[in-house]
Amino acid sequence: MRWNKYKIVCIVFIVFIMLTGLSTAVFGAKQIGYNMLVGYKKNLNENATGLDKVRAIIAGCEDGMNTEYVLEDQCINLYGGFQKLLGKRVVNDVDVSKDVIKLNNGYLSFYGHQKLDVSEIVKNTVEFDEFLKEKDIPLLYVQAPFKISKYDNKLPEGIKDYNNEKADDYLKELSKVGIDTLDLREAIKQDGIGHYSMFFKTDHHWTPKAGLWAFGKISEKLNANYGFNIDKKLWNQKNYNIKTYKDWYLGSEGKRTGIYYTGIDDFDIITPKFETNFDFKVESQNIHRKGAFKDAVLDWTRFGTQDYFNELPYSTYSGGDVNLANIKNKKETSGKKILLIKDSFSSVLIPFLALGSSNLDVVDVRQPDKINLREYIENTNPDIVIIMYNPSIMFKESNAFEFK
Repeated sequence: MRWNKYKIVCIVFIVFIMLTGLSTAVFGAKQIGYNMLVGYKKNLNENATGLDKVRAIIAGCEDGMNTEYVLEDQCINLYGGFQKLLGKRVVNDVDVSKDVIKLNNGYLSFYGHQKLDVSEIVKNTVEFDEFLKEKDIPLLYVQAPFKISKYDNKLPEGIKDYNNEKADDYLKELSKVGIDTLDLREAIKQDGIGHYSMFFKTDHHWTPKAGLWAFGKISEKLNANYGFNIDKKLWNQKNYNIKTYKDWYLGSEGKRTGIYYTGIDDFDIITPKFETNFDFKVESQNIHRKGAFKDAVLDWTRFGTQDYFNELPYSTYSGGDVNLANIKNKKETSGKKILLIKDSFSSVLIPFLALGSSNLDVVDVRQPDKINLREYIENTNPDIVIIMYNPSIMFKESNAFEFK
């Protein structure tokens, strides 16, 4: 038998999985047994068949193994290193929407497998715009970029991504009905910025520096078309302190492939050099922070300790996804109020956008405890409603376009 590095690594990987699986069964036996019992009892009703009970026990055992798995993170790292050694450019997931591809520049990305008929999400957006028009409130749709560039996709041969096509179709239909839009993909190109420099290597999100840049582009639009007067100094990077934490962040794609497949990202904390004063509230989670930018709109509980697989430093910016957050800027006296409807791409935008208005309401309609959006708008009467989504949120089952 002729040995080579691929066979050796394969055998090492199989042996490692076997040993960790055995260790899990031994040392996690108590928890695994408990989950089996819970799964069994959940199905103890008059309609449960014997097969249902067996399936419940198996599911409980699987859950116990997953939660108690010994050296789980190291398994992911080893698996990713094995994929890299084999030269694999696609790392498959049980959920195909979470398949990870390695682009030609080494960046990782999810990708859109299917086209989308945008007519339904356009219909919902138009209905929402009509509601706002009755209240004399303008609507601005901001198209956040997808990680794969529209103009330089760097895709491996044979892979097709449909995210930019979905965004193009949606923007085209909004333009037909007169809804104002701002396409940040085009703004990146016009500013001569390297598209991929706006993104983390291991995460589908863009960076805090990209969030500050996006604030500038949105501010220019608000100043030109919507009666705002946001000071240019607020989006000038020279007016901010930027502290870079080296090898601090493993993003959503990196968590599926491990640290050896394409490395680890640095992470920037950006704070103003100028004086700030905010009041930040998330009523649904009893969160209330006051004070300067770094104390109020940054959530340091999310920053982490370089626990790559169990922490999400990205959520340091504005604290992640919640149904409703309210930010009052006590240094802004214009009285201008913005309501932002967002996905997770807005996390790194929100702290900076809060600098440009007296009041910023941030709504995520995807949350299970979502607010009554239209009632909230009637009660608060914002000066403008902004929707900012990235194209990956456009899929058939998405509830992101249910503006009720």
